[in-house]
Amino acid sequence: MSDKSPRQALSKKSGQTLKQKRAEKRAKSAGDKT
Repeated sequence: MSDKSPRQALSKKSGQTLKQKRAEKRAKSAGDKT
């Protein structure tokens, strides 16, 4: 089980994942830099 694989999730759920992926990327970028 790859919990760190957003690409596979996007392949299965194309739509809500795009919006969530963007929000997660922004949150991760801010959390990673802080």
